[in-house]
Amino acid sequence: MSVVEISTIAGDILSALERSRGSASLEQLTSSRRCSRDLVIMALGWLFKEGLIIIQPGIGDWFVKTRPQLDPTLRKHPHPYLHVEQIVE
Repeated sequence: MSVVEISTIAGDILSALERSRGSASLEQLTSSRRCSRDLVIMALGWLFKEGLIIIQPGIGDWFVKTRPQLDPTLRKHPHPYLHVEQIVE
């Protein structure tokens, strides 16, 4: 697996999220790709690190959403590792 493969899959994931109105389950994202689940997870990690997506736990699966746009004057979110939202039952 190369950085080029991971970045290509990351772009595909962003396109898929855009087509699905900004939200999809991990299962939907992995089943529609012609690559390994590990490669999809690495691409999601990259997108998460860059602050482009939010990953939320759900019943039986994880859900990925595009992140709302930040203030354009900020280069990055001030707390890049605080994007995971917890669901309280």
